[in-house]
Parts: sequence; structure tokens; C-alpha cells
Amino acid sequence: SVLLKEQLVTNKLLQEEKVSREALLGRQFDLIACLEETTKRIKMRSKSKLTPGQLNTLDRIDEARAAISDVRHGNEEDINIQELLAEGSFGKVYRGQWRGTDVAVKVIMLPKNMSGREKREKMVVW
Repeated sequence: SVLLKEQLVTNKLLQEEKVSREALLGRQFDLIACLEETTKRIKMRSKSKLTPGQLNTLDRIDEARAAISDVRHGNEEDINIQELLAEGSFGKVYRGQWRGTDVAVKVIMLPKNMSGREKREKMVVW
């Protein structure tokens, strides 16, 4: 019963964190949209008037917009877990592939005697 209550609290906190992250992602989309409008106006000017630095910035904005858009539509099925790289007291790290990119995949294993707060602290990914 205590473990169930602790898990419910943890689930609620993780759900709140998810909502917070989704709100942050929404704000990033708004910022990208704002930058995109500015980009369109700048691109309408003659490209010969733009410096190489300005052109580079415009390209980076386009890349950021595409990357953020790509993340929003992702799911865990895109991850291919491969061999074990390392193992520690709180988890294992595997080599993996995510959409063609080499990544590290950490699987967290938390002890049963760890408090809910400690579990949440270990599970935070920045």
C-alpha cells in the first residue's frame, strides 16, 4: 500500500513534468514560427545584400525548425538498442540508434528501498 501510494505520487510528478516539457516545446515552436516569419521577410530581400553570417543564421533557423518538428512526431519505436556499454549502481547504458544517429540509451534501475523523492531525482533527465 505504501509502495502503491509512492508510485502514484511519482506518476503524478512525472505527468506534471511531461506537461511542463510539452509547454516548453510549444513555446519553442512559437519562437521558431516567429523567427520563420522574420526569415521569410529577410529572404524576400535580395540575397546579395545579406552577409555570409546572416545567410548562415537563416540556414541554422531552418535546421532548428526541422529538428524540433521532427522530435514532436517521434516515438520510442525509433530507438534501436544495441550492445551494453556500461553498468552502474542505478542503471545500464547501451549503444543505440535513433533515426540513424548513434546515441546512448540509459535504462534506470532503482532500488525498492529508495524513497520516492530519491527516485524522482535519479530519473530527471536534463
